[in-house]
Amino acid sequence: MHPELLRIGAVSLPSYGVLVAIGILTGFFVALHLARKVGVGFDFVLDAVFWMVLSGLVGARLTYIIVEWQAFLEDPLKTLLGSGGQVYLGGLFTAVASLFIICKKYTIPMRLVADIFAPALALGHAFGRIGCFLAGCCYGAPTRSWFGVRFPRLLDSNGSIIGSWPFMDHLMQGLVKADDVCSLPVYPVQLFESAGNAIIFTTLLFVWRKRPFDGSVACLYLVLYGGMRFFLEFLRGDAIRGFWGVLSISQWLSLLMVASGTLLWMRFSHDRTTQELPCSSSSEK
Repeated sequence: MHPELLRIGAVSLPSYGVLVAIGILTGFFVALHLARKVGVGFDFVLDAVFWMVLSGLVGARLTYIIVEWQAFLEDPLKTLLGSGGQVYLGGLFTAVASLFIICKKYTIPMRLVADIFAPALALGHAFGRIGCFLAGCCYGAPTRSWFGVRFPRLLDSNGSIIGSWPFMDHLMQGLVKADDVCSLPVYPVQLFESAGNAIIFTTLLFVWRKRPFDGSVACLYLVLYGGMRFFLEFLRGDAIRGFWGVLSISQWLSLLMVASGTLLWMRFSHDRTTQELPCSSSSEK
């Protein structure tokens, strides 16, 4: 765990924010590279990335508020503006909605654009999950496996315990004592998901080269990520992400992703065409 990359006086450079920024930038350049291959221009990609990131952040926070509505009623400002409190899958759905609107604005087929952004999304998410590991959020459940990692007890200037999230969780559960220096060993689930996203990114690029029809790459992303996320949720230890019944909120959303990807693949496969746009069609309107 290394929540700060750099600190100068009272100003710090958070690891999570830096890794998310790197993920956005790398995703942008991947999307731009793929977009140029099919005649989609720079203006569209820049506009799409901006609104997808903005709407994704809003959607991720709103989903968290829905899940933790009781905490929101107790302290609305802290829930809205506090650190943490992001649900990736909720942000994904709002980002896709914004992308649909942008495609309408530029009159570019949504299926084609979805194929452009699916690999970029997987790569950007891989960097983001490394940021989660460095920040200590989205942590795993306790494990006795050799690859379990411990997160440290963090103290403020007065010696009061302020973190990390796994340590505080284990302390509240009575699994560790206040004078322990680390949490119990937990699954490094953030790194598992980062590696999984990197594999998905590589797979999608391979499929992109000979994609059978527009929308195939995006459908494959939905199935692969949804399936991976569903099973990785069993290794998660942060109950704050919320549950509906025996499954977490993210698991239900993951199942929806897998079902959507499968059904859309079946629908799109009847029109087994790929298309490229003339350069003029990608200019801003």
